[in-house]
Amino acid sequence: MGADSGYDLVARRDAIAGAWKTLPEIVRTVLELRFSSDLTQREIGERIGYSQMHVWRLLRRGLNHLEAAAAAA
Repeated sequence: MGADSGYDLVARRDAIAGAWKTLPEIVRTVLELRFSSDLTQREIGERIGYSQMHVWRLLRRGLNHLEAAAAAA
């Protein structure tokens, strides 16, 4: 890994951290339950009172937002 790659990684990580703070709380919660707690979409929906389809939409919205922030960095 070259120096430029390291700087790019740090820039993307900072961009994602900043974008994380701008996500609605429910989207952050869904992402945390999916990736930190390893719950399925159905399990997340049961826990927060949303349908599995709505959980999928929230996951997609959150991941798209974070991906766009990383790409822009």
